[in-house]
Formats: sequence, C-alpha cells, structure tokens
Amino acid sequence: MEINDVLPRSQLLVKELSEGLNAGTCDLEGTEKRILSFVHELALTLERQVLQEIQEPTQDNSLRVGGRMAVYADKRNRRFRTRFGGTLEIARRCYKYREGGGGYCPLDEKLGLDRCLGYSPLMSYLLTSFGASEPFARASDLLSEALGFRVSATAVQRNTEAVGERISDNPYTLIDAKRGQKACEVMVVQVDGTISPQILEKEGVSGRASLKLPTEWKECNVVVIQKKDGGQEVDRWTGARYGKHEQFETYAGRAAIAMGQHVAKKVVFLADGARTNWELQKTNFPGSVGILDFYHASEHLGTFAGLLKD
Repeated sequence: MEINDVLPRSQLLVKELSEGLNAGTCDLEGTEKRILSFVHELALTLERQVLQEIQEPTQDNSLRVGGRMAVYADKRNRRFRTRFGGTLEIARRCYKYREGGGGYCPLDEKLGLDRCLGYSPLMSYLLTSFGASEPFARASDLLSEALGFRVSATAVQRNTEAVGERISDNPYTLIDAKRGQKACEVMVVQVDGTISPQILEKEGVSGRASLKLPTEWKECNVVVIQKKDGGQEVDRWTGARYGKHEQFETYAGRAAIAMGQHVAKKVVFLADGARTNWELQKTNFPGSVGILDFYHASEHLGTFAGLLKD
C-alpha cells in the first residue's frame, strides 16, 4: 500500500462500515476491529517508508567499539516485527571483531534494535511490560487482545528474560549509598520464593511448536527490605532473582547491607516455612527476630483443620 492510496480506501471503509451499522449487519466492536486493522496497515506502510530514508551512522571500513577493533564485513538484512503487527526488513552494514567473538551493526544501535529479539523497540517494551507482571501465557493473551493481533507466549518469555539478563546483579549499583547510612528503628527483611513454569527453550523451535515442548521449572525468589521509624515506613527496596537459592542468599544479604542493616536498631526476618529461607536467616541475619509469615501459617492450619471430621 502506498500513502496516496490511503485516502480513497479510508473513504470506502467509512462508507462500508456506516452502511453496515445502519443495516444492522455489523456492530461497533466489529467496526473498531476493521478500523484498527486498516490503521495497522497504514502505520506499517509509514514505518517502512521512514526506514527507507534512514542513513547509516558511518561508512568507515573499520571502527573501534568498546576498546575492540571491528572491520566491515558485509551488508545483511534484519527482519523484525513491529508494533503494528507486520514485519519489516532493513539492510545494514555489519562489522566483525578482528579477534573474533561476534560483531557490531551501527544502525541496529542507532535504532535500538540491538537490544531487541525479533521485535521493534516499542514492541519489545510492551512484551516485557506484560511479561514482567503476568505468567507468560496469560501475558500473551492480554497483550494480543490489547494490540489487536496475536503475540506468542514464547515471544513474551524470550524478550522478558532477555531484559532480565541486562539488569545488574549487584545491589550496590541499585541502592544509593545515602540510603544505607540512614539508621532506623526496625529493618524488616521479607523473602518469598516460588517455582515458575516456563516454556523450554530449544534451538530452532519457536512459536506454537515451542508450546508443545516439556515445561521447564525455574526457581524465583523475591526479597523486600523495609526501614521503619515509629511504625511508619521510611524506605523500601525490592529485588528478585531467578536461579539457585545460594545465589539469592548472597543477593539478599548484600542488599540488606547496602540498605543499612548495620545501623538498624532491630532486624526482623519474615518468611514462610521453607527450610532454605531460615538457612538464609542464619547466614545473613543471625541476630534478627524470626517471624513465620501469618498467611502461610494460617494456610497450613486451615488445611489441617479441614482434615478433622468434627
């Protein structure tokens, strides 16, 4: 579709939809879906023409990238799916590192595509926003409904986890030093964990085919650190990690130190009955007041009470 074709087609669409509404052969929901489909087609055309006008950041035959020398290798195409549901392709200059180990594409960096996995930057942002707050399959359904076209659970997972890998594991880089210097009456450290079912990643298998693969279970742990004075919260930090619990123990311990554990008058450790949580308490918070989480305790008590006949 060319831009010059848009106005006549839009006028025909308006006529068709208004007649359908008047005749009762379509409803407003269907009308909006037809308009949305047309808008996506128009937007994809506009984006394609914009990218055709994009210039390469450099024409040099060699570049220094982060202290490494890269030399021009070839022009290669990159395909990615956009916010509008279609797929675009751009040709860009690619460089290889002289000492080996990958390469570099200046245009990818210029457009922000170097941080995306098969999607445009805005689309990647939407994938990770939904994927970070819902199970991947549920996030896929919600996002697909919001966008007006289907997005796979695999795409949500891959982009969300790719963003997670770029977040620093060092809590000292996330917590300002001033926060750790401020004393408090009580520091409450709350931890919780779960086993999360994920789509198993296999090379060459993606999309719907990947949904038929066996489920991969991953451990995820969360730590919330609160600082309180006079019963009122004065500061809070939240962190989480995928992976083995030993790594999470180090992560939570370092975060508490950075938040000022050494200047807190009292430390309270709050968790459910999982053995690993109390091993974490012994290792990183030996002088703390240990409290079994009321919700989890009452949940088990409720299960026990349900076994009683009278």
